[in-house]
Amino acid sequence: MKEINMTKAISCMPDKFITMEMVELAATEHRPELVNYLPEKYITSEILDSIFKTDDYGWRSWQLSKIPEEKRNRQICLRAIKAEKSNFPDIPEKYRNSDILESLFAHRNFMHYLHLIPSSSWNNGTVRDAIYSLYRDVQQNGGYRYCSERYEQQFLYETSVMLSFVPRQAKDFRLWKELIHDGRIATMTIDKMMPKCFKQAAYYKEWAIRCIKEVDTR
Repeated sequence: MKEINMTKAISCMPDKFITMEMVELAATEHRPELVNYLPEKYITSEILDSIFKTDDYGWRSWQLSKIPEEKRNRQICLRAIKAEKSNFPDIPEKYRNSDILESLFAHRNFMHYLHLIPSSSWNNGTVRDAIYSLYRDVQQNGGYRYCSERYEQQFLYETSVMLSFVPRQAKDFRLWKELIHDGRIATMTIDKMMPKCFKQAAYYKEWAIRCIKEVDTR
């Protein structure tokens, strides 16, 4: 016997024909897109707990905005941003930090959401995650195999724009020291990104150590 997809059935129904019994059954299918089709009166904490009981994200898109804001807890918001970066504006500001930002930066083309990130949410770690995401995008575009200079310039420009949204205390010398130590970005590229005010003895010491290590591994 063919299994009934209650989520799909509800998506085709006018609101007046939907019952709580149908919603409860559909919620046990754990399909996040169900929230797209439910009248607000059926979006209870119990129904949401049932929908999001598993870690299966599914492949269909769903809108966080369909869930009343007072019911958008951190777990649901994290699921939402992992599913779609377009859900970020609907995440309550108090949750726009740490793992939520890490998940945002895991998506490509996150730049137009930067103005929605609270200044207090930036730290060396989140800035580093954002920089690595931009660098990864360039690499995935073939940037350092073909037209390397052009794609490096793209990366440097996008990084500069991103850093303009970051408060000063989150992009201090520790950030650049960590970038040098991590070794993910070419030394000369970091040098082009580095603010002149940090190019002092401590920086050149770290830069020299990194260059020596790069020579040793060749």
